[in-house]
Amino acid sequence: MNTYICGCLIFYKNIMEDQVRLFEIVKSKIPNKLSLVDEIEDLLGLSKESAYRRIRGEKLLSFAEWKIICEKYHLSIDEIINSKSEKGVLFQYNPVDISNIESYIACLKRLVNFMEVVAASSYEKELIFSALDIPVYHICKYPDLAFFKLFIWNDTLNSNSASFEKFCDGLQKNEILSVYEQIHHAYINIPSIEICTEQTIDIFLREFVFYFETGRFENKDTALFLLDRFLTLIESLKKYADNGYKDNNREIPFLLYSCSVDLENSFMLMKNGDQKYCVLDLYAISRIFTDNHLLCTETGKWMNNLIAKSIMISGTGAFKERLRFFQAISKKIEALIEKVSLS
Repeated sequence: MNTYICGCLIFYKNIMEDQVRLFEIVKSKIPNKLSLVDEIEDLLGLSKESAYRRIRGEKLLSFAEWKIICEKYHLSIDEIINSKSEKGVLFQYNPVDISNIESYIACLKRLVNFMEVVAASSYEKELIFSALDIPVYHICKYPDLAFFKLFIWNDTLNSNSASFEKFCDGLQKNEILSVYEQIHHAYINIPSIEICTEQTIDIFLREFVFYFETGRFENKDTALFLLDRFLTLIESLKKYADNGYKDNNREIPFLLYSCSVDLENSFMLMKNGDQKYCVLDLYAISRIFTDNHLLCTETGKWMNNLIAKSIMISGTGAFKERLRFFQAISKKIEALIEKVSLS
C-alpha cells in the first residue's frame, strides 16, 4: 500500500475517532430521558438510520453538521480534535462584565447547566474539589456571602469606591438568587469528595478584614451579619461531615478530608460516567472549563495524592479529628466577630 493511501486511511481514522468523541460528549450533555439518536435526527434533519450511522462512526459528518452540533451544545471543534493533545489545553471561558449583570447571570447559568446534567445523570458521578477557598456551591447557599465575593471581584477589576451596601442595592437580586439556589440544589445531588485545610477559610477572612478596615461597610451590623453567615456556613459543612452524607436519606455521600499540605489552587474535577471535566477557579467568581483527557487525568492523580496526605474527617469514625478541625476554624471566625464588635 503506497504512502498516500496509508496517509488517507490514518487521517480518516483520526477524523472518525473525533466524531465518535463528539457524540460521546453530546450524550453526556443531554438528560438521560432523551435519546441521542432522536436528538441528532431532529437537529440535523436526518432519518433515524442516517443518524445512527453517524453516531456509530460509519458515516462522516459534514463540516456544516459539525458546526450545527457544536453550536447547539456550546462545544469547540478545536477542543474536541485536540482533546488528547500534549502540546496545549483548550479551555472554555466566558468573560463577565459586572456593568452588565446579565453576563454574570449567564456565567452562573453555564455552571448550573454543567452541574445539573451531572446531577441528573444515571451514570456513576462524582465531584472532587481541592478547596483553597470556600467552594462556590457552599457560598451560594448564603447569598449575602456570594454578594460579598461579587463585590470583591468588582472592586478588584474596576476599583469601585462604593460601599458594600450600595453595591448590593444595585444588584438585580431576584434572578441571581434563583440561579444560586439552582447551583446549590445541583451540588446537593452529586456525591462529592472535598479536600480542605484549616487555612481554607483564611482567604475570606483576609478579604473581610481588608474591606472592614478600609471603611467599605456603612454599618458595623452589616459586617457582623456577614461573619455570622460565614459561621453558619461552616456549621452546615460540619453537619454534612457529621453525617457523611448531604441528604437526610443518606443517598448522596459527602467525604471531607483535612489536608496537611498546601492545596495551591481550587480545582474541581467532575466525573460523569467515562467523561471527566476539570474546572479551575479564577479571581473571585470566574472559572474556566476543559475536558482535556490528559489534564483531567493528571488532576485526578494530583487529587488522589492530596487525599493520601490527608485525614478523613467525615463520618462516624472521625469524631475526634473532625471536632478539632471545626473548633480551630470556628475560633478564627469567632475571634474576628469579637474584634469587630469591640471596634
